[in-house]
Amino acid sequence: MINPSHSEIVEAHSDNIETFIIDFKNEPPLEEILLKVDNESFSFYVEPNGTYDLVINHTNPLQVELKESNSEINTIIKAVDQHFKDLYTKEEHYQGSKDQFLGFLYLGRSTKNNRNEIRTINRRIEKIRSQPYYTTHKEYIDSYLASFLLINAFKKEDIQEFESTINEVLLAVGSPFDNPILLNSFDFIFGNILLQYFQRSSYYSNEQSKILYKKAFFEAMDFISKIDNSETRQLAQLSQLNHYYHSYFIDLNDTPNTIDPYLNEITQNPANDFIFNYAQSISRTRTLAIGQQVPDFSLISYEGDTISLSDLKGKYVYLDFWFSKCKPCIAAMKGLPSIIDQYQGKVEFVSINGYDDFDKGLAIADRFEFIGTKLHAGANHPILKDYNVSYYPTYYFISPEGKLLYQPKDYYKAELEKVLNYID
Repeated sequence: MINPSHSEIVEAHSDNIETFIIDFKNEPPLEEILLKVDNESFSFYVEPNGTYDLVINHTNPLQVELKESNSEINTIIKAVDQHFKDLYTKEEHYQGSKDQFLGFLYLGRSTKNNRNEIRTINRRIEKIRSQPYYTTHKEYIDSYLASFLLINAFKKEDIQEFESTINEVLLAVGSPFDNPILLNSFDFIFGNILLQYFQRSSYYSNEQSKILYKKAFFEAMDFISKIDNSETRQLAQLSQLNHYYHSYFIDLNDTPNTIDPYLNEITQNPANDFIFNYAQSISRTRTLAIGQQVPDFSLISYEGDTISLSDLKGKYVYLDFWFSKCKPCIAAMKGLPSIIDQYQGKVEFVSINGYDDFDKGLAIADRFEFIGTKLHAGANHPILKDYNVSYYPTYYFISPEGKLLYQPKDYYKAELEKVLNYID
């Protein structure tokens, strides 16, 4: 039996365990709990005075099942999401995800489409608030809907309208620092949507996009600096910094020069303990620069073996993070056989699925006859943060000593020649 405190990360090992119980004795407020079993992460919501059976499935990858019959709040969140289901899935890119859907509203989409979809969102929020379960779980549901509510604030570059919307949300559901669900929504809005709003360009690799991204970053930070509330302002700044550091468009060697001044100021004058720890976390993860040792990892291959990066020491390693709906990812892997023979024994081409479940990744790899070393991480695996994977495909070229030589910023055809120059 595990007794987690508020917002604690619960860690366990699955050796000889089929079922265990999490018992919340102290009746914590509604919150999200992150469960880590054998370094795999699983997230779920809990209720006051709730007891839940979690079933460990010894599969590849390891799975943890929360029995839904004991969790009213999980049932409610499914009911809320049902109102948006057709919006989440109407575009292939959304993958049924709330965050993906909201993100793509401001990513290469017309103003007319944005207005129509925001109107649809507002109508569905009104319908949710008319449901019987809304009265009982008002604070929780409004916390979950915060990202939908805040997205309306980006119709104008007007700090007063933006902050007014934030204050309305806070008045309804309280401080984000006391509410992990709300905190996640704010972090996503500040770090992702706000930047896309200023950027107004798509996530495809070209030099102009990189210039626009950096310009958008400083515009967003200037916009954020005008927020009066210090806690909200610093959370927004850190969310923006975190997203910038993980972005496809930035030069990893230039990153410290861009974000250190902001981080130093916040670290010296944090608004609260969460802000201080968040700033420290960003500082600790800024390690992937040219010439630096890259993090080691161990992952399951689609052949059933466990393979570590350290196992490949002595060879050049080309890491490729991909997922099933990424057409450029698939195209790159289909083109790999034409060049891999030339570098057999010198370069290990390693593909890592960072989104799909194991069976889906295996099926796609088999269908398109992927070659090289095929590993599986899945969504939310720590390797995605370790390697700053915020878009697909993401590539890294690593030396035989395990140091970063180069980070390709485009697909194989455009970048492979530059990469292979390190070998030739």
